Amino acid sequence: MEEPMCLVGNGADGEQDGYKQGNNTVTSRAAIENEAALREALARYAAGMGGLRLPAELGELSAAHGRCKADALRLFMQRSFKDEEQGFQKQLVAGITERHANLLAENEAVSEQTCRALLEELSAAMQQKLSAGRYSQPGGYQAYDRDQNRVLEDYRAKANKGVKAEETLEQFLASKKAKAEAMLKADKTLTEAEEEKAREKQEGERLEQQRKAAEEKRLQTEPLVKDQERSHQENVKQLEAKVAEELAGARQETERALESKLKEQEAMLQKGFAEKARLMEDAISGLREEIRPANASRASGPIVPFRAPDPFPPGPPPGPFPPGPPFSLFPPSRVHSPCPPIFSTHRARLSIRGRDCDYLSHPAS
Repeated sequence: MEEPMCLVGNGADGEQDGYKQGNNTVTSRAAIENEAALREALARYAAGMGGLRLPAELGELSAAHGRCKADALRLFMQRSFKDEEQGFQKQLVAGITERHANLLAENEAVSEQTCRALLEELSAAMQQKLSAGRYSQPGGYQAYDRDQNRVLEDYRAKANKGVKAEETLEQFLASKKAKAEAMLKADKTLTEAEEEKAREKQEGERLEQQRKAAEEKRLQTEPLVKDQERSHQENVKQLEAKVAEELAGARQETERALESKLKEQEAMLQKGFAEKARLMEDAISGLREEIRPANASRASGPIVPFRAPDPFPPGPPPGPFPPGPPFSLFPPSRVHSPCPPIFSTHRARLSIRGRDCDYLSHPAS
């Protein structure tokens, strides 16, 4: 009787070698595809954010960041292939976070430069009067106070100063404090009561400007918190879509493999190789077991990925937003829970409530 071309016993080693070779090919292809997807997604984000004109208000930057990051994530998900443990997606998130942080720092620097140049321009006439001794004459302090108030009004009326407008003005007024005090003492036309009233006015204006600068810093943190929340939600949305797509593809691969094994077993039985057909039962049962959990998982509940901790917990208003990238969506620690995999050849891992797990969904609580 003619031997079949596919043997179970003597051909097992060759079949295993073929599987390993095929798996290595898939892994190499995945690395190439994912690296290309990462580069294209980062370039898409940079191109989108590059169209902004600085200095910009933080709300404008935040809105642009949200749009460009979502666009970059969609592009990456479309191009990526078998991104095991979301390694390349993590690189994308880290790269976007770094670029966003750099842009925020650049925006602050441009804003500060713009504000300093504006104040220097507006106060140029005052500086000339100071050099000419105009404010050292009787009544000079009142003239100085009027001119400075005009400078402040013109400064505040100017648009597009950016996120450092109040802080830069606070620093400007602080640098003029000593000169104002000297002129106040030198103006002999003021009574003692008028001099005291002028000092109280100076102190009140200084404290008010400090309050405005602190409020400016506080308001800058709000868009950043919203950015993180929006980024988390978009990342979850894109990840769920990609996981569902890869699960469907893996299930189809397993079903095709099962169909092929069943046909091969049937052919052996028809040719009278009952023993060899029986030896295939373990492989067939394994494929069926892989398909069964996949069917059950679709009704088990939603994906609950890791949620980054709130960088601004309840409490006193925070100071300036710290330099460097914000919190990562994926924690460095990995505590594996005893969760059964859906497919032995295709495992997707999500961080579920702070723990990495090899399944994709769990019963809703």
